[in-house]
Amino acid sequence: MADPEQGRAAASAAAAQLVTHAGEDFDRVVEEAGRLTGRYGAAAAWAMLTSRYITELECTTPNQQRAVEMLVAAALRAAAQV
Repeated sequence: MADPEQGRAAASAAAAQLVTHAGEDFDRVVEEAGRLTGRYGAAAAWAMLTSRYITELECTTPNQQRAVEMLVAAALRAAAQV
């Protein structure tokens, strides 16, 4: 079994790559997160957004999927602060 610290480090590295790739699109994700949270609640918004972006970005490894989960969580937190 992989060391949890190594898994977190790999997920963080994958998240950094996704953030670099996403760039300006993060604002759009934050807006969408706010809209979906207002309509369906935070848990449903998280599920919808993670599923969507894992599919769109063709994330096939657990680390890539975890990176998307981290980005969506950050978008939900940012939307809650707006």
